[in-house]
Amino acid sequence: MKKLKIAFFVDVLEENFDGVAHTYHHIIPRIPTDKIEVIFITPLPPKNDIGFEVVRCPYIFMPLQKRYRIGLPALTTKVKRALNDFKPDIIHYSSPSSLGKYAIKYAQQKKLPITNIYHTHFPSYFEYYIKRFPILKFLQNKALHLFHWYYQNTNYVFAPSSEMKNYLESIGFDVNNIAYFRRGVNAEMFSPEHQHANFRSKYKIKEKNIILFVSRLVYEKDIETLVKVYDLFEKSTLDTAFLVVGEGAGEGFLKKNMPKAYFTGKLTGTDLAEAYANSTLFLFPSISETFGNVVLESLASGTPVVAAKAGGPVDIVKDGENGFLVEPKNEHAFFNKLSILLQDKILLTSFEENARKYALTQTWDAICERLFLKFKQLN
Repeated sequence: MKKLKIAFFVDVLEENFDGVAHTYHHIIPRIPTDKIEVIFITPLPPKNDIGFEVVRCPYIFMPLQKRYRIGLPALTTKVKRALNDFKPDIIHYSSPSSLGKYAIKYAQQKKLPITNIYHTHFPSYFEYYIKRFPILKFLQNKALHLFHWYYQNTNYVFAPSSEMKNYLESIGFDVNNIAYFRRGVNAEMFSPEHQHANFRSKYKIKEKNIILFVSRLVYEKDIETLVKVYDLFEKSTLDTAFLVVGEGAGEGFLKKNMPKAYFTGKLTGTDLAEAYANSTLFLFPSISETFGNVVLESLASGTPVVAAKAGGPVDIVKDGENGFLVEPKNEHAFFNKLSILLQDKILLTSFEENARKYALTQTWDAICERLFLKFKQLN
């Protein structure tokens, strides 16, 4: 039987770089190689061999986000040569970027179906960057028009949450061409088993309770609300520490405005799992999440979540069962829900048990199996 050939255009393939890379590094080992052949095009390749051909394309660094690269595949002939040699049946791109545009144009030229996983809700980023750079206000409509162009020229989109599905419908995307592609979690890696007495001494944490925040430290994750919640706790009598895991352009802002918080930098693997499992609660004010991998990782670790009622976490956090969903940007609402759980041990224990139970139902194997089945149906 002829194998299905898929060309993946992925802006970030370095493992543990961000949520997009995290997702693809769960998809890659689950590719059924007896049925599917793949090739990857990227400006930021994996550091280790992934078992498939990876074609690296030229790039420039992204303004404001120097860690990221803007792929420029048209500047080299090797990308097109590799694609022509591979002869893909389906083109898939990860982001509405220059790399994604090249993927769409190639698919149109070859009359191939083009698909996308809606990883990042870029429209939600605008307000944060307009606040810092008001001149960008004049570019907002043009940027939205360009963003919508990608989905007007895409045959099929995998949405990670109901809110993102609703957004795609709102910009005119055919509901019949949208399927869910949620995220799974490694419930062995992220587990309450990583609780241990040495964790607090490792970071010199003296407080009774730990409120955790894990993310890229950038403004679109609503770190300003994080600071406001921190301030409310500083004025309260609750014995609580804030533990901030991650790195990014907003790190200086956070360290200046959260002087008593504990900053670990970026953590991965067991170190990250320990941070989740040894924290009391997870706070996530971001409204820009298409899914929210960190939310599911926290639940798998038995750590309840208090998150903004927006984006992907709406589908993950079961309000009043494994966490709370609150009005976005309302620091008092966050403070109140966090305080309730910190002061009610019985309720907290119930949420901890429910968090773990829910996460155990979210497996990567089942999620990826549905993804590859849909790819075969599109061919």
